[in-house]
Amino acid sequence: MIKKAGIIGLGALGGMYGEFLAKAMGRENVYILGDKERLCRYRKDGVFVNGSKIDFNYDIKDEKVDLLIVAKKFHHLKNALENVKSFISESTIIISLLNGVSSEEVIRNTLECGKVLYCVAYGMDAQKYGNNIKFKNYGTLAIGEECNDKPSDTLMELKSFFDSIGLVYEIPDSMLNKLWSKFMLNVGINQVCAAYGLNYGDVQTEGEYRNKMIAAMEEVLAIGEKMGVPLHYDDITCWLNVIDKLYAESRPSMAQDILNKNKTEVEIFADTVIDLGKEYGIAVPINEELGAIIHEKENSYEL
Repeated sequence: MIKKAGIIGLGALGGMYGEFLAKAMGRENVYILGDKERLCRYRKDGVFVNGSKIDFNYDIKDEKVDLLIVAKKFHHLKNALENVKSFISESTIIISLLNGVSSEEVIRNTLECGKVLYCVAYGMDAQKYGNNIKFKNYGTLAIGEECNDKPSDTLMELKSFFDSIGLVYEIPDSMLNKLWSKFMLNVGINQVCAAYGLNYGDVQTEGEYRNKMIAAMEEVLAIGEKMGVPLHYDDITCWLNVIDKLYAESRPSMAQDILNKNKTEVEIFADTVIDLGKEYGIAVPINEELGAIIHEKENSYEL
């Protein structure tokens, strides 16, 4: 039974779900985990969600958590996991809200403990600037094993917990499809918005940017077909319907990173697609273009 939860990362998603869990479970049962310096900064500066300062719990001691939600950026993932090993037991259920298709493997290899389920977060429009998080839609968490034809005991335990707190989720037939499908979405929307400084509204109408977003996604689809990943063009159509319902003035995480002059996740998007394209003989000119623009932007503010 899940009674205590831990969250790594107080970015847009970590803060949003942290607020939700604190309200649903009680602040005393939800711990924000991380290195001492970062936690001290959170205490000092505060974290605000939709204008309200949230009194998060940073004071875990020797307890184990029943649920760990990982919401750090990929390039900080391994170090962040090393900092929380003492709070994880063999029975801890672990889900990752990270983009890309490899965070679950990194978590398993680093922690060597706990029960890792696949998770894909979608449909939310949270954004963070400084210590302020704003959102209108919590979105949905897709959860499960690689294949959910026979749900595991671990998945059923998480399902029961989500039901008890009213958190919106789905259990798709294939998490492998959902994982790669979300990767395909992010390769499109995250990178186009980051490269050209766009909001969701800029890709919700027909035109150059929407077409470029779709073209970037189609390159992932072509690679997926070569790899035997269960991707379909209908997945693109479904994601376009999701995109069109997002708050038009908000923007995806990579575009927020560019505005905040933070390191982006271009390595797990364009760079990964480019490497896979070379491996499987698939041309990926749109991802090459987007990757070059984003790397150039990063380099300009890293000087």
